Amino acid sequence: MDRNIVLQKKLVEKIALNSAEHEIRNIVKGNRTYPEIYQDIKRTVEYAAHVHKNQLRKSGEPYIFHPLNVALIAAENGMVDKISIDSCLLHDVIEDGEVSRTEISELFGEEVAEVVEGLTKIKEHKDESYDKFFSHTINNPRVAYIKIFDRLHNLKTLEYLRQEKQIRIANESMDIYYKLCIRLCLTDIANEIESFCMPIRYPDKFALFSARLKNIQEEAAPIIDTFKMNILEKCHENDVKIKKIRVQWKPFLDISDYNFMHIPNVLLFKLVVDSVENAYKMLWLVNSIYKVAGTIEDNISVPKFNNFRGINYTVVVGGVKIPLLITTDKFNEFNRKGILVYGSFSKDTTINRKLMEHLQEYLINENNFMDVKTLIPFIEKDDIQVFAKDGKTIIDLKKGSTVLDFAFKIHSDLGLRADYGIVDGVRVGLGDELTNGNVVHIYTNNTITATEDFLRKCVTPKAQRILKKHFENFHIDALFNIAKTYLEKNLSVLHIDADEFWKKLYEISPAERERLEKVIGILRSVSGAENLLVELRLIDRERISILRKKDESFLKAWNIFSSGQKGLPVEFDFLDENYLACPSCIPTLNNAPHKGILEQTRFIVHAGICKNTDKTDEERILPVKFRKNKQIDRMIYMIIETDDVSGITHSISSVFKNINLEIFNVENDHTKALYRLAYYQKSPQMVSSYLEHLHKIQEVRSIIISTKNVFVTQSLLDNAPAIISAR
Repeated sequence: MDRNIVLQKKLVEKIALNSAEHEIRNIVKGNRTYPEIYQDIKRTVEYAAHVHKNQLRKSGEPYIFHPLNVALIAAENGMVDKISIDSCLLHDVIEDGEVSRTEISELFGEEVAEVVEGLTKIKEHKDESYDKFFSHTINNPRVAYIKIFDRLHNLKTLEYLRQEKQIRIANESMDIYYKLCIRLCLTDIANEIESFCMPIRYPDKFALFSARLKNIQEEAAPIIDTFKMNILEKCHENDVKIKKIRVQWKPFLDISDYNFMHIPNVLLFKLVVDSVENAYKMLWLVNSIYKVAGTIEDNISVPKFNNFRGINYTVVVGGVKIPLLITTDKFNEFNRKGILVYGSFSKDTTINRKLMEHLQEYLINENNFMDVKTLIPFIEKDDIQVFAKDGKTIIDLKKGSTVLDFAFKIHSDLGLRADYGIVDGVRVGLGDELTNGNVVHIYTNNTITATEDFLRKCVTPKAQRILKKHFENFHIDALFNIAKTYLEKNLSVLHIDADEFWKKLYEISPAERERLEKVIGILRSVSGAENLLVELRLIDRERISILRKKDESFLKAWNIFSSGQKGLPVEFDFLDENYLACPSCIPTLNNAPHKGILEQTRFIVHAGICKNTDKTDEERILPVKFRKNKQIDRMIYMIIETDDVSGITHSISSVFKNINLEIFNVENDHTKALYRLAYYQKSPQMVSSYLEHLHKIQEVRSIIISTKNVFVTQSLLDNAPAIISAR
């Protein structure tokens, strides 16, 4: 008999045996006999072999051995239901065999066709294909698992590829699949992936690591033996049933000098008992013999983000630190294989979905599928779990998350209105970092408290995304208010009914997003308002020209600037929060004429002499006029950047000598100094005079002023998205 046929038959038998074992033990719902399981698998293999009959792997073996090995990996890891095994065996037939989805659906069922199609669409290994991978995973988690098994088998045959391709695949495997395995608690496969990839990614370091590891293992052997004997003796004395003792070594450690690699860096000593009660009894037994080094992390009562459960800590044995994991037999299986220990996806879908909530929720709510890099930082090992104020609701967060991250995890509105937090009964700021097991309660304000400073107080992608969206919408609202007021003034001058204008605009642009763009767009050029009115057929160019000549008030409004300036001025109250003052030229009430330019999502007002506008197309520059009479009823905040020279603090303070000035903080780096100030001053004329005096100080580089308690920095302005993308 042909050697390949014999080997193919052996693989089918192994897959069938694993499936039969799970069905016999009632882990998987099926009630099939071994011969029935064997025939089902054989039928699918024969179909796949026919589709791949003329294809060979890079190793030279028939291609059918790849899907067979993927199915075997799945079976060995507990993913043995018929839909999963069929999907593994058929995962390449649409892409490589030109088989239609319809044919797969008719022969093997719709769910198999759905999984195979999901796997087919993610073969290009690019960011835009990974977004499909994650979106398909939401609907059918089998896609993620089979893709991992597919990658694991490909790693086992890397030696047949070019070196540069080996390196690319190894990097991708660690960046994506290794971290996804950790997320899904597939610890065994994660370790396998790491052991295959590291010799390719870091060949020189891996050689040094391996040599040093061998020495460490020899050094640790007598310590481990002594530790084992003492633990077994104590267990016997106290009637604690120990199921397994395992010594695990890290597949790789990336450090600069392997002379500094020691036993605790690479060893994990695992004690597996039969029950949760005995796990805590084991903790007491070990601690009665050995000194504890550091803290005890109890992930049995508070599971990790991926439902990993066990007690992690370090003890000192013979002067050497030994990292320990105490867990139960049941938890140990889950820690190694995740939800696959429950028979993959065929027995109780509800339980499986529950166990995958940490992945499902993130994929649905936090990843927009546009950039896979936003997913990767979230799926690191070092996540934490904290409790809501009821002490029962568990919230998963990435390590380093703050009180504000917690608030946004609960609800976006809670984060936007957050005032302060109570952590373990103590009042803390929103930027305080949380640790595993904290009990957190958020106190809120009746109104939105979010400022740009919130962006520095959170680290999770969800919180950052919600805040940026909020600020973008705020800026868009500000621009719309400016444009609406300016537009309605033009309507009045041109004798156009405002109600008629809005009615026409709704007709031509029924979508809110499009209306926003059109209205805000009038700020892009001097003739923007006129162009929109002509587009809506509310007036023609000839009529505009006649009214300009006829209407004396119109002429006065735009002739006060320069003979070359066209159009009505955009009017603001001084320090109106809808505009942003140029921090370089510092527009005041007295350095008119002023000019405004729409820059992405902000309307920037400049003094007439500002050099920052020299290269700007004149058509984009709108005249601006400040109203001087309205009092300022809010606190004024300033950031002043200066040269770091002796006496500069006195020079700045002397400008504000007649008011109660609060200096938040002063930063300097021996080349520049940054002053953050706050004060009350109702008179716009007085605030304008402060700015003029500050501008005269030669060492002052820039001034940001606002009635908001945190300022939009120039870097935020430069990175602001285009207007139309803000909603």
